[in-house]
Amino acid sequence: MKQTITSVERVNTGIAQVSYRGEVPESGYRGEVPESGYRSEIAVTDQLDFSDGTSFRFRFIPQNDGQYWEVDILEQPDYANLQDDEESTGRIASARPDCQYGILFENPFLIDSKEKAKAEAKIWAEKTWRYLNHGIALS
Repeated sequence: MKQTITSVERVNTGIAQVSYRGEVPESGYRGEVPESGYRSEIAVTDQLDFSDGTSFRFRFIPQNDGQYWEVDILEQPDYANLQDDEESTGRIASARPDCQYGILFENPFLIDSKEKAKAEAKIWAEKTWRYLNHGIALS
């Protein structure tokens, strides 16, 4: 049986109301170790939903025994006709073969906890939502 963690809060930018949730098995184990090498029992997947139906899903992966965290973008809205380069989107190629993009951090070693990684993913999603809806690039 899985636990679902759900909370609703007002986004700092006042743009939209979001729901942040994640599923965690009671055992804490999240599956087999994939070929990509990260340990899935310590990688965490969460989703960020905006009240307008826009949804983002992320995977948070500890690196170097948790010294810093990487964030994979598992699902996000399409950029349609907007620029989708690294500078405009704040995305980089993911190091894992099952994911195309990750969030670009200026200094990844400052993302030294899962909580910081989740907070940065939320900020990235808010900025991306603004870019998709108003054309304001992330850079």
